Amino acid sequence: MKKILLGLMLSTSMSSFAAPLKLCKSAFSYPENVEWCESSTFEPSVFKACGEAFFFDKDKVDCVFKMREAKFVSACDDAFSSIDGKMGCLEFGKTIEKINRCGEIYSNDLDKFDCI
Repeated sequence: MKKILLGLMLSTSMSSFAAPLKLCKSAFSYPENVEWCESSTFEPSVFKACGEAFFFDKDKVDCVFKMREAKFVSACDDAFSSIDGKMGCLEFGKTIEKINRCGEIYSNDLDKFDCI
């Protein structure tokens, strides 16, 4: 029984190394940011969400650094069209429900941002 448990632990820990590397390479274009991504302790879903939401490496790095969860990034991405709006959303947004509601009510980034 102990051997089976040890085998399971090893196989899950080994497989968890491959996914972050692949996600980091797809999310970031600069090698130093890929290395930073690999060495960070965030969930892979965080990098994936940040990689999809932002165009620039700097903003993806900021996103990973500031964010709480992948759902939060997705909500900010859906609600705002400008990178500034998305970054501000991550920094100041209260709840996912509030962000979504502000995104539905207002048509421009400034009003959505003021709403949050």
